[in-house]
Amino acid sequence: MQTKLALSKGIYRLYTATVNGNENTTHRQTILKMKRNIQLAHQSERPDGSIHYKYGSLHFIVANGRVVWMQNNCKPEKGWKRDDHLYLKLNKELGIEEDVTLFDLKVRNIKCNLKYNLNKLKWKIRLQLNPVK
Repeated sequence: MQTKLALSKGIYRLYTATVNGNENTTHRQTILKMKRNIQLAHQSERPDGSIHYKYGSLHFIVANGRVVWMQNNCKPEKGWKRDDHLYLKLNKELGIEEDVTLFDLKVRNIKCNLKYNLNKLKWKIRLQLNPVK
C-alpha cells in the first residue's frame, strides 16, 4: 500500500464538495479515504508515469505520491464493483472514521444503481422529445 499520499487544498475542497457525505470530512480523513480508494480502484499507468485510478464514478490521478487531478460523477469503468468486505477491512486498518456496515454498503449500491438508471432513462426521454437534427 502507498504509505505517503498528499492532497492540495484545492483537491481537498473538491472532494468534500463533490463526494456525497463528505462535506465535513477532515483533510486527514480525506487522505485516508483516498488511500483506501486506491486499494479498491481500477488503475492504469499513464505515459507520464502517473497513475489514473477509477473508483466507481470517482476518478483521480496520482503522481509522485500526490493527487494531482480528481473528478467525481464520471462514468464508472465497465465491470467495476467495489469489494465491500475489503472496503470495511481497509476502513478499520486505516482508522477511517466512518460508521458503516455491510448492510449500509449494499443499500448504498442499490441507491447508486437506481440513480444511474433513472438518469439514463431521463436522458433517453429527453432525446425522444428533442431529437438531434
